[in-house]
Amino acid sequence: MVTQIETTDTGAASPPGQRQPTEKEIRLVIAASSAGTIFEWYDFFIYGTLAALIGAAFFPSDNETLQLLLVWAGFAVGFGFRPLGAILFGYLGDRLGRKYTFLVTVTLMGVATAGVGLIPSAASIGIAAPIIVIGLRILQGLALGGEYGGAAIYVAEHAPPEKRGFYTSFIQASVVGGFVLSIIVVIACRALIPADEFAAWGWRLPFLLSIVLLGISLWMRLKLSESPVFQAMKAAGETSSNPFKESLTYPGNPKRIFVALFGITGVLTTIWYTAFFSSLSFLRGPMRVDESVVEWMLLAGGLISMSFYLVIGRWSDWIGRKLPIILGAGLSLALLFPVFWGMGHLANPGLSAAAERTPVVVTGQNCTPDPFAELFGREQTDCGKLLDALTSSGVRYELREGGALGLSVGGEAQPLDPALFAQFHPLEEALEALGVVVWPMTDLEADDGLASAAAKASGDPRVEQVFICTPDKDLAQCVTGRRVVQFDRRAGSLRDDAGVLAKFGVPPASIPDYLALVGDTADGFPGLRGWGAKSTALVLGRYLHLEAIPDDAAAWDVEVRGASRLAAELATHRDLAARFRDLATLRTTAAVFETVDDLRWTGPRPVFFEVCARLNTADFFKRAQALAGSRAS
Repeated sequence: MVTQIETTDTGAASPPGQRQPTEKEIRLVIAASSAGTIFEWYDFFIYGTLAALIGAAFFPSDNETLQLLLVWAGFAVGFGFRPLGAILFGYLGDRLGRKYTFLVTVTLMGVATAGVGLIPSAASIGIAAPIIVIGLRILQGLALGGEYGGAAIYVAEHAPPEKRGFYTSFIQASVVGGFVLSIIVVIACRALIPADEFAAWGWRLPFLLSIVLLGISLWMRLKLSESPVFQAMKAAGETSSNPFKESLTYPGNPKRIFVALFGITGVLTTIWYTAFFSSLSFLRGPMRVDESVVEWMLLAGGLISMSFYLVIGRWSDWIGRKLPIILGAGLSLALLFPVFWGMGHLANPGLSAAAERTPVVVTGQNCTPDPFAELFGREQTDCGKLLDALTSSGVRYELREGGALGLSVGGEAQPLDPALFAQFHPLEEALEALGVVVWPMTDLEADDGLASAAAKASGDPRVEQVFICTPDKDLAQCVTGRRVVQFDRRAGSLRDDAGVLAKFGVPPASIPDYLALVGDTADGFPGLRGWGAKSTALVLGRYLHLEAIPDDAAAWDVEVRGASRLAAELATHRDLAARFRDLATLRTTAAVFETVDDLRWTGPRPVFFEVCARLNTADFFKRAQALAGSRAS
């Protein structure tokens, strides 16, 4: 009997009966596999991209830290089930074929992702909401485990040996493509849907989009043929009867599996998620970079990194796989801290400049913050509370151990009453027990929470007027006519548009520009040298915003003492002023409440009596009960 042997371009022999795919077929295989991988990872990553909104919808908690941890725990569950999915669908792929396993995994992922967008919130169905979400994340993890490995194998079995690294690199680049697609969809939705509506229901649209992506992926993958390697194995009767057992018992495989899981995949996963999701949290939180700017930055970074996967994949075909892996891991370890430092400096140079010009120094004893103190009910030291507040606000500080608790900004001592720190937790507990809505702000500052609440409440026609009770200057930018007003408790004055203009010399919309020039010690930036309250009010009263102020003082049509010097300072430091303005601009996207109905006071909770008894304020309990009774009647 004569056996015909087909060969590849390199002369390597193919298994008997195996037909080598044409270039057109290989291109279709790469395109369909990559597109499917992009769609599946999009479905997986959209959960992390919208983590804050998902937490508010499905994991509501008075403890914002706990809420965020529950969201990320749900994210982690999906990863936990990826190995099981790889085993399950890898087994089916070896028994039934790659193509049909593909169709199952992509369908499972699309349906599970769309399901997240259809689940009612926890406010509607209670504990069932997070349980269903976790269940769908499990399905996503199973599907992704089968999809990713299957796609790489499918492409590898179509690729000639000399191009296997390059062709399969498209699959790894497609993982980043899924993240990039999730960012693009979120940016588009934010641009088309008002912020309040996006927070209320618009965030569900990216999940529902997976139905469309599922249809496209199925259409593309139905056009594929089975892997030639699998066809040849099936024709020869060489398919495995128990792939899982054989993969573990084959000589040398246990060692290979261990190295692949912990030496390669572990390193790759750590690098990848540090680069994208840790960067996402770092820039949004401590660096106070606007959410939309962060998304555009990560979009650009993702697009650039996709090209590197392809370049390194092609390089690995020339020199082997081991050296690129070792070099990549080593460079990541060496560059991790410098890259994050540079990223923080470049993303918000104004914050860095302010830290250098007005250094913050903390002195005290037992200055070790406990980030999980609130979560686990542990007592935080006064110094720890202060450091935790500075860290969560993205303020750089120098710590000096010893002596009494103290804080200085730019060499100027700031008054601190240690007794005040002890009041924070009991006050928050008492307010919650009283039935008052409390928003613990962790990712954003308290002022951002007030601004978000004012913007949301003023958009409800049932609200007659919004009072912002604070003397803070930056909250003046929230004032809108007489609908949103600011009550200065210290001065005992109520400021509408006219009141803000009378106080600062500029309208509410110019308050961030005003603070950028004069500085704001509360937020830790000094402003520009020489610009005082009077000169700033005169100039901005005429030009309103920084961009409209001419560089040449001769072009100013207002008389200001030292105009030439002020104009030169602004012309030299316009970028810095713009950064200061960004720091002064309050965010209105914080997830504070769904509707104003959530703010309605219905009386104290049963636990309020215990709180009052512990604080020796039994009379206050009676007053609260009486007030609640009068409102009910």
